[in-house]
Amino acid sequence: MKRGIALLTLLALLGVSPPGWTPGVKIDTGTSTKFSDVEIRSAAYVVMAEFYYPLDRVFGPELRAVRYDEAASDREISLDLGGPLLAGVSPENAIMLYADFYAGSESEEYGLSPGMHTDYKYVLVRDDTTSRWRVVTWGYA
Repeated sequence: MKRGIALLTLLALLGVSPPGWTPGVKIDTGTSTKFSDVEIRSAAYVVMAEFYYPLDRVFGPELRAVRYDEAASDREISLDLGGPLLAGVSPENAIMLYADFYAGSESEEYGLSPGMHTDYKYVLVRDDTTSRWRVVTWGYA
């Protein structure tokens, strides 16, 4: 698992795009005392891959930005800790990211109203600091 973090760090330093990265999507890692830039970016890439399930890339909404706000993430995570999705997860292994996306009229079949959507939440967890992030929940609630 440490090799995975090292590989992501190397890719970031070399400017190589890891899996999940999509051209034109802005990633804002914000200011964090909890996570490194690489940890936040690796979580953002997981969100991007989750957002763009293969057919959604062609027919679904268009992801514009993924961003991290440490204060908002900490509030959300503290509310969810101990709940069914985050039971047993320590705070350093949970993160919330926001996604901003545009949904065209064809996105109504996904239950999305057409237009710009902001602050769509993705909560991710990992087993430990050397493990990969995985999405456990998403949405506005």
